[in-house]
Amino acid sequence: MTKGTTRATNQDALIIRSAETDGGPLVMAAVCDGMGGRARGELASTTAVHVLSEWFGNDLPPVLRKGYAFPALRGSIEAVIRRISLVLEIYSENHSIKLGTTLTMLLLYAGRCVTANVGDARIYAVGNEVRQLTQDHSAVQRGIDIDAIDPQEAWVDNRRNILYQCLGESDGLEPDILEQRARRAGERRSGRGPPALSGE
Repeated sequence: MTKGTTRATNQDALIIRSAETDGGPLVMAAVCDGMGGRARGELASTTAVHVLSEWFGNDLPPVLRKGYAFPALRGSIEAVIRRISLVLEIYSENHSIKLGTTLTMLLLYAGRCVTANVGDARIYAVGNEVRQLTQDHSAVQRGIDIDAIDPQEAWVDNRRNILYQCLGESDGLEPDILEQRARRAGERRSGRGPPALSGE
């Protein structure tokens, strides 16, 4: 488990990239939150977005060239997430420090919304109501899942900053990578709306 702390420096990093493809517009947005309590959390988060940017420009186009296929895209996303984690682990070992970051990513392409998540930054759909699309990898969320913690008490639980997954620690790394239909402009169904990223 990894515990975050209150920080005097901003350890978040954000990336937004877009491209026009034969299959239509492609948009990627991601938030990485360097782990508080770990040395150089800001380096971890900026490293993660740098690797993501390279992936978007170099590795992703061949995956999409044959058309949209979620299994192939999911495999490519998982590979880049594991690559980021390995880069951070190698740096940590070589410099005798610990680097860690969360990662929450959104891809919009071909009428699909694909989310990837490691940690506790979130993606919401904002429409007639606000709906959380990702699930936290935290001790508190695990407690909620097994009915050991009241969801109404989660915000004040002293375990709320303890994560069981982050990039930089590959043991047990299992990113959540999910797909759903993207909301079209003008659609007004309850609970549906454009996604929003949160670095909570």
